[in-house]
Amino acid sequence: MLQPGISRYSFACDGHERHYRLYIPAGYQPGAAMLVSLHGGDYAMAYERTHWHELAEEKKFAVLYPESIAEGIAFNSWNLLDESHGRPDDVRYLAELIPAVTQQIEADPQRICLHGQSMGDMMGTHFLFEHPELVAAAYLTSGPTKTMWWMDENGVLLYHPKGPVPVMRLHGEKDIFQAEGYSEEERMLYKQQCHVVKNAECWLQVNGCDGQPRLWTENEKNMLMYSGKDHNDFWSLFIQDGVHRYPADTERLAWEYFLSGYRLIDGAHVYTGAEKELLGDTRNLAFALGSAEALVNGQKVPLPSPLYRDGDRLYFDAPAARLLAGLLDLDLLITDRVSAAEIAEAAGLCHAYRYGAAYAADHAFAMSYDFAYMLRNILGVQANLSDAEAYRLEEKIFEQQRLDHGFDKAKTRLEQVWQWSHVV
Repeated sequence: MLQPGISRYSFACDGHERHYRLYIPAGYQPGAAMLVSLHGGDYAMAYERTHWHELAEEKKFAVLYPESIAEGIAFNSWNLLDESHGRPDDVRYLAELIPAVTQQIEADPQRICLHGQSMGDMMGTHFLFEHPELVAAAYLTSGPTKTMWWMDENGVLLYHPKGPVPVMRLHGEKDIFQAEGYSEEERMLYKQQCHVVKNAECWLQVNGCDGQPRLWTENEKNMLMYSGKDHNDFWSLFIQDGVHRYPADTERLAWEYFLSGYRLIDGAHVYTGAEKELLGDTRNLAFALGSAEALVNGQKVPLPSPLYRDGDRLYFDAPAARLLAGLLDLDLLITDRVSAAEIAEAAGLCHAYRYGAAYAADHAFAMSYDFAYMLRNILGVQANLSDAEAYRLEEKIFEQQRLDHGFDKAKTRLEQVWQWSHVV
């Protein structure tokens, strides 16, 4: 009989004694779901720093906390991408552990979900690349997913997802790299270009997400929700002023609106309906400085002229303002120009402007840099870097970080992992 609460077990894999923790809620029943949560650099204490236990007690699912092998030189890191210096193959470890524990506790093999935080995000991402058939859906948080580790110096991807997986990702606005000589805005921009966008591009392609995303905002949370082929969706959640440790309530958001909706049936990821449905902002506007396009209630609309700035305000000239007023059925006095704020307020919407993008919705919200970047990209005034450009930029940043900390150039992959863990 399974003992409720948290317990630690050993597991043999590749000649190594591995360990994992398992949380069983009171009243657990066979056939329940299981969430696999991969730790970051905090290693064995990670299970004390999440709220999955509380959610598991309420929803009656089990939580599996696999552990990497603690070798201090690598900051207790997972062994990413390949075996190195005799360290174990963590992909194989997870691929053997997850089915074994599923069978041990009689969890539903169709309802195995994955979470990874920080370096656990990186490990989780690579595990999903290799074993999409073992996970119904994933929620990955705060991992830099370094471009330098996924590509060669020419920007050629070394690893590719072997199949689609429904994925939800989270990044905090202020969860950015540290290096001398870069402003905060530059660091937020380069995080987007080197990490967030490049990771998203992999999933958007393999999941068959080729349409415009739905947009959703609530307080400090901003999200883009891309519909994928056969419901293999990709959601990108951003937190305004967010840091490396994500807000606890996002676990509930991820479970109730995303993870709970998926099953693995005959090798396919099947959407059977989440506990709750997230429709997105149905009444919204989005503009970008210099763009002759707008988003009106989720639909992209061409404008006769672009949005421009005069002082600290954004304006449309009369033809563009008339078009928008007509689409929104506004009784608006139009002179030679009308501010974007006037249009939003006439439509009864709350609005925000940051980093060259303006957004309005029928409720209060805060806009993150990441969300503004993506709005500019959707509206055609923010280009993404090529893979090779992203690699070179991250290489330059990492070199500055290494010099800032007085590290010699890494001679091995393990040494590079150690250096990155101490400068990120």
